[in-house]
Amino acid sequence: MKKISVAKDITLLCRKAQTFPEGVAEAFQFLERAEPELRINTFYGLSRGNDKGGIDYWAAVEVKAEHQNKTEGLELKTLKAGTYASKIIEDFRSHIPASSVVIAKFLY
Repeated sequence: MKKISVAKDITLLCRKAQTFPEGVAEAFQFLERAEPELRINTFYGLSRGNDKGGIDYWAAVEVKAEHQNKTEGLELKTLKAGTYASKIIEDFRSHIPASSVVIAKFLY
């Protein structure tokens, strides 16, 4: 992992995985089915530790103002400008277990 700087806030449309890591693929699939036109945008994986000693994970896609209509089962989050631990994962669908990082910028 390396540190990356996010210069400005990024608006994300997100789906929380029901379980981690087993539910990660389903979260991305739900997100893509709900908003298929966003497949050309940058995808992210967000994770953080929770109070139960596990990991909460969100599949996310960057959205512009015109696509911020909240779809049922999805939530808007803002990735604030700052420095993050990151890992870029090429062809992320083939490497979903590797997406368990703090922030991963996914590229098709």
